[in-house]
Amino acid sequence: MTNQENNIAKMELEVNKQVIVQEFSVNQKLVTWIDLPKDDTLELKYKYYDEDGNLLSDN
Repeated sequence: MTNQENNIAKMELEVNKQVIVQEFSVNQKLVTWIDLPKDDTLELKYKYYDEDGNLLSDN
C-alpha cells in the first residue's frame, strides 16, 4: 500500500529464496496484492528502490 508521498518505485521481495519484483508508481495512492508461495514457514527479505534505482532500504 502506498500514498501520495511514496518515493518507492520498486520492491524486491525474496520469499524462501524466490525473488518477486514489484514496481510502483511514485507519489500515487496504490494497493498491490502479491501472492506468496504456500509453505509452512516463510523467510522474507526485501529491498526498496527509488525511481533512479538507488537502494532505499533492505533487511
